[in-house]
Amino acid sequence: MTETQPRILSSRATLAYKIGLLGPCVAWLLYLPIVLRMLPPEAKWVSFVFTATGLAVFIGVYLLVGRARRVEWVGNTLIVSSMNKTLEIPIQDVVNVNGIPFSRPECLWLDLRRPSELGSRIYFLPPQRWFKLFSRHPIEAELRSIVEAQTVPDEASRRTTRQRSTRDKVAIGLAVFTAFCGVMTAVIVSAFTSMMKSGEPYQQALSMVQNSELAREQLGAPIVPGWLVMGSMKIVDQQAAAKLSFAVSGTHEAGTVRLAASREAGPWQFSVLELDTGERSFNLLDE
Repeated sequence: MTETQPRILSSRATLAYKIGLLGPCVAWLLYLPIVLRMLPPEAKWVSFVFTATGLAVFIGVYLLVGRARRVEWVGNTLIVSSMNKTLEIPIQDVVNVNGIPFSRPECLWLDLRRPSELGSRIYFLPPQRWFKLFSRHPIEAELRSIVEAQTVPDEASRRTTRQRSTRDKVAIGLAVFTAFCGVMTAVIVSAFTSMMKSGEPYQQALSMVQNSELAREQLGAPIVPGWLVMGSMKIVDQQAAAKLSFAVSGTHEAGTVRLAASREAGPWQFSVLELDTGERSFNLLDE
């Protein structure tokens, strides 16, 4: 069976997927150094998590959509287009068709008998089925049946194809798993930070820093906090204790605020409230 009329196998939204998915990843990697500068020294592990997550997401997205081509089926020929090249590949030169059912967007690839100008494997994004996660794409099944009927690859070709398919699936799976772990870590850290920022010790400490003449002189006004809070807070009956640190920045300098506070059936009492600019440390309780 062959297609007698031109038929576009790849999604018409392929370019939109590339821009919409790769664009934010690149923007995040470019913005990442600014985010890392806003973290307190105690949060170096968060820097590693965010960096690894950003790279894993970028690699995973690139493996899924970054290499995708436009593929058209005409008769016994596949017309493959990239930004500046268009190739005609006889269907007989395709030895295998494969894909990953659970990936979104779905990605299929064609293994060629011999390398072409676009490589020995052609990737493309078929029209998407967002809610059918565990079934093979109909285009994959259709192409595979035609390829298997027209080609008889030798054992070496079969083995090479299986190895490459396995490597691709493992690479994408690891990238997705790393990205998932990183995202879950980011969610947990964000929830913890939101909880700490809503507490009285953080609110009072931030207000004291922002109203401190010494802090305003060192950092420059206005003083704004970073988004991450590190530390701990314990509450047992009427007693509570908190040890926190968070980044702050002004118009010409940045620093880290460290605090220790406790409460016993009354207002919070601060035993430590200091501003560390990296070069010097200032005790804001002495003002």
